Formats: sequence, C-alpha cells, structure tokens
Amino acid sequence: MQKKLCLILFIILLGTTFIGCGNLNDGEQEAAIGASEKIGKKAGSYNLEKIDKKVAQANQTFAFDIFKKLNEEDSNNSIFISPFSISQALAMTYNGAEGTTKEAMEKTLGFMEIDPTVVNESYKNLNNYLGNVDKKITLNIGNSIWIKEGQVVNRDFISRNKDGFNAKVETMDFPILS
Repeated sequence: MQKKLCLILFIILLGTTFIGCGNLNDGEQEAAIGASEKIGKKAGSYNLEKIDKKVAQANQTFAFDIFKKLNEEDSNNSIFISPFSISQALAMTYNGAEGTTKEAMEKTLGFMEIDPTVVNESYKNLNNYLGNVDKKITLNIGNSIWIKEGQVVNRDFISRNKDGFNAKVETMDFPILS
C-alpha cells in the first residue's frame, strides 16, 4: 500500500504539457475546437486494469533515463523536472508521427511492440485515475494542442489526443518572428 501511495504521489507531482501539429477542413476544425474539454473539469471515469503494465514500465524507464542523462550533464545543479509531463507531451506528439520519426519515438518512449491504442488508453485511465485520487483535490493537467489559424490538422490526431489525454484544442494567429 505504501509503495502504491508513493507511486501515486510521484505521478501527481508530474503533469503539464502543450503541443502543436499539422487534415481538418475549417468546419471540422471548428467543431473539434468547440468540443474541447475545459481544463480543470472533474476527471472522467477510469479502469486501473486498462493501464497497461508495459506502458507503466516504459514510463518508469523513461523517467529514470531522463534523470540519469540530466545528472550526467548537470551534476552540480539542482534540477526539478516532470518526466510524466514530458512523456505525455511526447506520447501526444507520437499520435501524429509516422515513419522513422514514429520509430524513434517508440524507441525513446519504450513503446516498441505496444499498440498505440493501448498507449492512449493507458494514459487516459491513468490521468482520470489521478484526477480522482482525492475528491478534495482537483488535478489540472494542461495538455493542449495549439494550431495556427488556417492550418489543416489530421482529425484522428485531434481525436486521439482529446480522448486519450483530455487535451484542449485551440487555434491562434501565431505572430511571425523575424
């Protein structure tokens, strides 16, 4: 029980992300954005049995690898990071990756031989579980996708991230930096 509580507390300390990516037409994109869930909304239902052990192990390995690498590079500095936030951001991006990029992400995240649907379902259930651990606490995870106005974005990418990561979708007229 104490081990489970420590794991939960560790995961709760982790948590926010944002992303952008590039086939919706204007009407479909507006519908997707209008249907976005509000950040801070009470977490949905979850099923702990649908948090795949391979995905959990991959996240644990990823976290230790990041800490090890940062310790090698910045051993004299105090560093605070959220490996879970980083893995979520990369997993969201992974939903839109193809070819060698997808393969590299699978290797980095430890998702090789894990069906992407299982990855998304695991994150969905884990996020919803974390949002229900204590009824007195509202967990706000800032997963979001920011799309440049007029940019065409794959509908499945948006859907997988909204469903699996409770990602909010927004459009913005990003300024051109010179």
